Amino acid sequence: MIPVGPMVTPATPKGLLRFNGKLGRGIKIVGGSLLAIVITLFLQWLLGKFMESLIRSEITRQLANLEPDVLGKIKQNKSQVLFIMADGRKAFAELRFAIDAVTTPDFVLPSAMGSGIAGQTGFPTVSLNDFRITDHELPKGGVADGSDMKVAGTYARVDTNYFKTTVEITASDEEVRLFRAYLDEINWYNDQLTQAPSVEDERRLTRDRDALQAKLDLALGD
Repeated sequence: MIPVGPMVTPATPKGLLRFNGKLGRGIKIVGGSLLAIVITLFLQWLLGKFMESLIRSEITRQLANLEPDVLGKIKQNKSQVLFIMADGRKAFAELRFAIDAVTTPDFVLPSAMGSGIAGQTGFPTVSLNDFRITDHELPKGGVADGSDMKVAGTYARVDTNYFKTTVEITASDEEVRLFRAYLDEINWYNDQLTQAPSVEDERRLTRDRDALQAKLDLALGD
């Protein structure tokens, strides 16, 4: 069988076994734990908005509960992280938090001044509203990202504020180089397929490219 175009390096880039068949194990958050970074940024904004320092421990607890979910999402999207880094750019996890504050009625008994309803607002609750991998870094302190209000039940009001921030993600140089080697070879096969001189060549190139893509998918799997 006659080779098509210039010869390519071995179809399986060298170094795969160094990671026991896996890529992305070296992915980590730059600057410490996710919890420590987000708490610092988040509380600076949140405490200024609610003017209540007593919520620090409660918000810290809620963020700690969210950390495994965020780390799991980063792991699930490690191919995007490696793709951005292989292109020479920095990768970030963009986190959008929703902060709900529920105001419930506090009925005042009739008096000479009339009757009315006063509101009592409990501790705010935090949830992860959105997540994505990006090469765009938000301002260091994070940004407010809108708000809305809705009625819950007969009288209760839920005010939701949104806060968005980014944390940088990195991976080992070896993994980035290996991922780039995979991409280069897959792109080589795609280029050759655009000029394959025969059906046999097209089938062979497609089979080899798909086999290489399967190895990459396996290396990126959990």
